[in-house]
Amino acid sequence: MEQAYCTAVFWRGGEKIDLNGLKPDAVRCLSVTGERKVNLSFLRDYPNLEELTLMEKCEGVEVLSELKQLHTLSLWLSASVSWDNVSLPGLRVLHLRGEKNGDITPLLTSITYLHLEEMRKTEDLAPFLTPATRLQKLYYQAMAKVIDKRFANWQGQDFDHDTLEPSELAKAMMKYLNCECTYFPAMADDDPIMSAYNYAKRESVKEGFVPVLIKADDEILWECLIMNSDPDSDGEDDYAFDPDKVAEYRKKMLTAFLKDGKMVLEEMIGRRKEEAEDDDMDWDEDILGEMGSGYDNRRFSSYWNSDSKMTYPLILAKIPVKNPWEVFAYLPFGDWNECPDTQSLMAVAKYWFEQYGTVPAVMTHDELEFLLPTPVSQEKAMDAAVEQYGFCPDVIDQGPEEATAGALADVLRQSTVWYFWWD
Repeated sequence: MEQAYCTAVFWRGGEKIDLNGLKPDAVRCLSVTGERKVNLSFLRDYPNLEELTLMEKCEGVEVLSELKQLHTLSLWLSASVSWDNVSLPGLRVLHLRGEKNGDITPLLTSITYLHLEEMRKTEDLAPFLTPATRLQKLYYQAMAKVIDKRFANWQGQDFDHDTLEPSELAKAMMKYLNCECTYFPAMADDDPIMSAYNYAKRESVKEGFVPVLIKADDEILWECLIMNSDPDSDGEDDYAFDPDKVAEYRKKMLTAFLKDGKMVLEEMIGRRKEEAEDDDMDWDEDILGEMGSGYDNRRFSSYWNSDSKMTYPLILAKIPVKNPWEVFAYLPFGDWNECPDTQSLMAVAKYWFEQYGTVPAVMTHDELEFLLPTPVSQEKAMDAAVEQYGFCPDVIDQGPEEATAGALADVLRQSTVWYFWWD
């Protein structure tokens, strides 16, 4: 039987505690209101609390770490407190009301349900969602103003009406991917796209997939995918392919021995050094250069059409693989010119994920973007830039005259998006 909440109210002249006839160690649900600042050390008498509500003013929240049964916490405080020294590994449900509850980041790591109310000044959910890696459900009230604004932007969105319905190629691409896909027409504001991608990225943690944004009407990308996974169907009319052969290719790629990514990169860098020598270029001066003149890159760029100022039609695919580097088994777009083959793409992506947390995020036939949780450190930026030059020499060779690994390193130390383009 569900237990009714017991109450403890503290005011300037006294206090009133109503336990519904229970002894403190039998209380499982308690609401504490501090009209004056109440020291929560008295909660040590309530070792079996499972649900706790704190309202108004309190101090000594560190005692909550001793409540080993606590799984639900509700906060509606009028004065902020510090949660830095509070550890609640068993906490699953967190209700927040108002915006004076302090920095609750330490409470977010274990919760599966987050309830937000009366947070009218809060427009960015990232500080709540990023630490909450186990979150399964979010209730978000009292942000109607923000949501209405975003919805109005979407309603007033400037779409390319010729792309509102997926083309035959886009349909074939989704059939080829054989996973959950969402189609986005060309649009002037990518907010709906990024909202869907970010939600899918969070969902992927518990659902077991990797979200990737793919250019939907890319004929050359289609040719690359078929060339690698089902070459017998290359050039077929109506985008026909053999699903069994594609599935066989994916299985082969996923079960094959994966080369060491660092060694793959070293081989690539070795080839770049040989090419530089053949071209009478000084490796240190002409290729490496000095670190500087960089900028920050934190937005995807490869899905934008510079002529129309709109996105290309896109597919958000939930690639059903466990590890980020395995998406290339489903999207084998390489093995032409300097673009690496599938096994090399997987090996390098695995190494970069382990080193920097990079995840493949956006793909066209000649562009690839990775997303990072944080930029690489300044100490590692030059090494990462040289690795990128080995992996994709066009990031420097086809860049402006002043492009060097040093200039690229200065970009990487500021950026959470890595961009690659092969000619």
